[in-house]
Amino acid sequence: MPNEKLFLVKAPYFYAGIVIENNKVIAQAPILKYMKGWSQAEVQRYCDNKGWDFKKVDTSKKVDTSNAMPNLLR
Repeated sequence: MPNEKLFLVKAPYFYAGIVIENNKVIAQAPILKYMKGWSQAEVQRYCDNKGWDFKKVDTSKKVDTSNAMPNLLR
């Protein structure tokens, strides 16, 4: 889905993800289930009013996880 964008909502008591496609929330963490179908502007305004951070996640960079876990079998 090339039009999907991943966002992070950072509140004092949780971090949660939201996926927006064609300017509508199509997937969200359970704590934000009430936002399903909201526009990006509605989510931004709500987060601003609550004092929460709302930022787009850069998904273009690849993360090397090959050394994330030590080889425990050696």
